[in-house]
Amino acid sequence: MLRESKFCLAPSGMGFSTRSYESIAQGCVPLVIQDEPVSHTSVDQAFEDLLPWDEFSLRLTQADIPRLPQLLAQYPDAKWRALKR
Repeated sequence: MLRESKFCLAPSGMGFSTRSYESIAQGCVPLVIQDEPVSHTSVDQAFEDLLPWDEFSLRLTQADIPRLPQLLAQYPDAKWRALKR
C-alpha cells in the first residue's frame, strides 16, 4: 500500500526520523509534521545540514492539519514522480 501512496505520514515519535526513512524506502514523499506549537519551534531532521529535505519531503506544522487535503493536492505530481525513479 505504501508503494502506491504519494505521501507517507512521518510524524515525530519512534526515534529520530525512522518514519521518514521508511517512507523514502517505499518510494513515497515523507509528510513531516514535527513542530512544537506552544514554543513555535520545529524539530530538526537527521543530517539536515547535508541532506536536501525540502527536495524529497514535505514539511508541515500541526496548524496545517485542518487544511491537509488542500495542501497535499497542491504538491506537484511531477516532483513526486521524479522521486519514484
